[in-house]
Amino acid sequence: QSVPSFPSKNRIRSDAAIQWSFSPALQITAVSSEPFLYLPSAAGYFIAGNSYTARFTCTIAGGGSNYAELAFTVNSPPRGPPCTVCNTADETQCSNKGAPVFDTFRISCSNWA
Repeated sequence: QSVPSFPSKNRIRSDAAIQWSFSPALQITAVSSEPFLYLPSAAGYFIAGNSYTARFTCTIAGGGSNYAELAFTVNSPPRGPPCTVCNTADETQCSNKGAPVFDTFRISCSNWA
């Protein structure tokens, strides 16, 4: 699916049209401020483990056209038990109480994948 194009102050040529597209096609609502593409939130657009190709196409009035592509695979989010936060001042027990900035805390996320 193509993302709508909007006029840009960043164009080198006034007769250039820029378009973004994705393969496989995505059902997205995005804002294009050529030559940039902004997704309001990536949540729901890309599925973990799937591969996508983003294509940026520039066409000059009169027929000249070229494109750049970026292929990427979406990582799975990290998973595991809850992390622990411990104040390092007391080595005998884990306490999550202390003075921010002044005390040192250890964050541990065991068995994460």
